[in-house]
Amino acid sequence: MRRFVLPFDNATIIAGMAFLLLPVAVLAPLGIAAVAGAAAALVLLRGLIPPRRWPPVDRTTLIAVGLFVLWTAVTTFWSLQPGRSIAGSLRVGAICFGGMILVATARNLDTSQRQRVSNGLLFGTLIGAALLVIDLLTNIGINRLVVDDPVGDPIKMLNRAGSVVAILVWPLAIVVGRRRQSGGVISLLIATAAALPLFEPVVPLIAFFAALAIFTVSLWRPSAGTNALIAGLLALMLAMPALPEVAPRIDAALTAKGVNENSVSHRLGIWAFSTGRALEKPLIGWGMATARAVPGGRDNVLILGEPNADAPAIPLHPHNAFVQIWLEAGLPALLLAAFVVLRALQCIPGNAAGRFEAAAGLATATALLVVANLSYGIWQGWWLCFIWLVVALVAALVQRPAAP
Repeated sequence: MRRFVLPFDNATIIAGMAFLLLPVAVLAPLGIAAVAGAAAALVLLRGLIPPRRWPPVDRTTLIAVGLFVLWTAVTTFWSLQPGRSIAGSLRVGAICFGGMILVATARNLDTSQRQRVSNGLLFGTLIGAALLVIDLLTNIGINRLVVDDPVGDPIKMLNRAGSVVAILVWPLAIVVGRRRQSGGVISLLIATAAALPLFEPVVPLIAFFAALAIFTVSLWRPSAGTNALIAGLLALMLAMPALPEVAPRIDAALTAKGVNENSVSHRLGIWAFSTGRALEKPLIGWGMATARAVPGGRDNVLILGEPNADAPAIPLHPHNAFVQIWLEAGLPALLLAAFVVLRALQCIPGNAAGRFEAAAGLATATALLVVANLSYGIWQGWWLCFIWLVVALVAALVQRPAAP
């Protein structure tokens, strides 16, 4: 009996994922979740076909993520919204499991397969960039073909695309740099820095320049870039309990000097309120995915020192991944999440064959962390899927050190 063989391998799946990332981010960013789901499902399907080989997932990360998901499910027992908590926990568990499968798959590609992924990212980025240029020149004319007329400023429809660009530029730099095109890498970074201000939010620009700083340091010594990232992450976590007192002072000082703006003032108010509520239940949190239901979250905070009728203390989420995890799931979840991130950061230099690829990998991580802690809710499906897809993409692109 003839054995059934799928007409594609795992490298084709990862390459297709890389190809679709930027075009989907421009046209329908929420569709990134569908890209991730399809890629993970195809890899799992291939594992069901003889010789039935699934990629080996990192056991330590699997245990940590498993404990994280289990604990978030336990918060259902005291959650403000038990149904929402258990649903959120199951959804996050499914996304993280699929993400780990994709990362494990990407890590096991050979050199020729990595080249296919590189080509997929390169051609997909060219198409995505063309779509962005047309959108910017035609008042989002491309997007108007697939969505209803936007309410308010049309450029806000490219909010997510701006964040994706600020992050994907670094994996793309690996592709360009592998061909020893230093001029091409410099041109790519200059073009990105020039393009990002055209988008509405300032967060992608902050993420890009923070990543550029880590990239520069890591080119000199990857361990220095890693240590800087870890130090920044630990400093953020240690500073969180002080935010209820410190954030209002920062807000007042910036306002007094005339250098504050509405979005900054609002975020400082959100963080002060969210961490204040987290301190009320620091160990167990208020329940997974319940930030919107926290008491007082609908009340308005001051903006630039003045009352504002459209500034809820928690609009949709706390706009900070670690604050949200602490607020909703308490200290155990926060420590487990930090462990997974720190482990990933420490692994980057050792898994890259050269300084350039290690530096680009650390820059990617920096951009992800900045956006995660300034913008989106960490449980948003498209965003959590995108994080795992980018990690898998970097794992596929980075050449492993030669065996001793």
